[in-house]
Amino acid sequence: MHALDIVEDAEYIEIVAAAPRDIFASPRFVERLISQGHLHELAEPADGSLVVYCDQGSVKHIGRLLTAMRVESKWGVGCLYHHGLLEVPENYGSELRFFSSVDREFALDRYVEYAREHGVQFEGDA
Repeated sequence: MHALDIVEDAEYIEIVAAAPRDIFASPRFVERLISQGHLHELAEPADGSLVVYCDQGSVKHIGRLLTAMRVESKWGVGCLYHHGLLEVPENYGSELRFFSSVDREFALDRYVEYAREHGVQFEGDA
């Protein structure tokens, strides 16, 4: 949520409150963004790129690259951390992939699609 810049978005918060407990901007949501081609993998990451942590090919965590060796990420409902690329809990995995960032509106629109696919009803839905 933090890396995609929607964590404090009022619309996102409202949708999450109405959605089933497991329908939020989770690693599963990020895997969907990747599989549908919404996130573009980078050979050479730049400041602001998304850092995706994987374990055996499964997304476990996502952060935002601050500099070549520093990441900003939020660990669960805990604190916001600035840390080295591999200074993460072991269960986040050690496979790193880098993707171009997306803007807040794009991420929110993709989340709305994701929530609909998982049964969340929106005003005006038939």
